[in-house]
Amino acid sequence: MKKFCIILGIISLILGCTKDDICSGETLTTPLLVIQFRDINNRLEAKQVSSLQILLNNTDSTEVISSLSDTIVFIPLNTEANLSEFIFIQNSASETDSNADNILFSYDRQEIYENRACGFKVNYSNLSLEVAEEIDTENWILDTDINTPIIENENEAHITIYH
Repeated sequence: MKKFCIILGIISLILGCTKDDICSGETLTTPLLVIQFRDINNRLEAKQVSSLQILLNNTDSTEVISSLSDTIVFIPLNTEANLSEFIFIQNSASETDSNADNILFSYDRQEIYENRACGFKVNYSNLSLEVAEEIDTENWILDTDINTPIIENENEAHITIYH
């Protein structure tokens, strides 16, 4: 009888267990927007943005990124709306020489169910952008190219900004 209870207990444990629900680090999640900066005079040459700061254009001006020298940045787009608006500030460390440009990214969202552990991810398509014309100062962003209107991974730059 004791063996029967032990066997019954082991069977109950085995049948009552569920598989481990951990999202693997190899599973692709919602991709970030990859932006590359290049020289307006030599479009093939990467050009650093001095004291680049990127803020979410909201009531709190939430900082998204702050970088001194990177030529490629990764930006999270809004997964709840088809628009994301950011403020790109060149020379943000300077009180007299900083220059801010507003950029509006628009896109379509596609929610994709990955699995129970990871949940949903969002891919973006039909990416477009608009740089607002500045009234008081000149825009430091002089031109843009959309390299790919579909954002499914972070393997390559989706947008090139020339300055």
